[in-house]
Amino acid sequence: MICITTFNIAVQLSAPSWIAGRVLATWQAGMSGGVALGSIIWGGLGNIYGVRIGLIVAAIVLVAATIAVRKMRLKVPEQINQDSDNSDNIETAVPLSGLSGPIIIEVEYNIARSDIAEFYQAMQEVRTLRSRKGALKWELSQNLEEPEYWKEHYRFPTWYDYLRYRALATQAELQVQSAAEHFHQGPVPVKHRHLLNYKARSHDKNLHLISNLNRG
Repeated sequence: MICITTFNIAVQLSAPSWIAGRVLATWQAGMSGGVALGSIIWGGLGNIYGVRIGLIVAAIVLVAATIAVRKMRLKVPEQINQDSDNSDNIETAVPLSGLSGPIIIEVEYNIARSDIAEFYQAMQEVRTLRSRKGALKWELSQNLEEPEYWKEHYRFPTWYDYLRYRALATQAELQVQSAAEHFHQGPVPVKHRHLLNYKARSHDKNLHLISNLNRG
């Protein structure tokens, strides 16, 4: 119980506040599964070799695991800022509910040809962080007629999923995105477009939805 309590406290203190609930839930699920698995292993060992031998082996494994953990720590750079960023809001001309969707996000970049290779590498990190937070069907396209024009494209099932994605963005992740946007050139800043996709619905349902959303 002392170990479980200590681990429980360590998990809560080490996890960023905005994701502590999910981290704690994962820890609790893993701990419950570990207790069940341990009961089978140590119970079987005690049944075969006796309770005394089972307890001795369990104690040895616990000490060995404690020593091994010190050499198997996750390496997290100290400069990473895991604080959430809620600095901006989105205003749309079309009224949306939380379940409106799918939502398509398009980001337009103007990249000099000499920077394309570095920009592409930077965008792979952007892809990783977006996919990790729930973005679907991430794509990066280059205009064949205007090679400097690039478009990033990804989507979320609903408007609520997209807002949650934005709410969970950390300062470190924003730095990754800023590193990619640094290659953008021109007087116009990077353009973000938010689109509501109608393709998944029938024609009649689309027509009804468009009429309701665009009244007035």
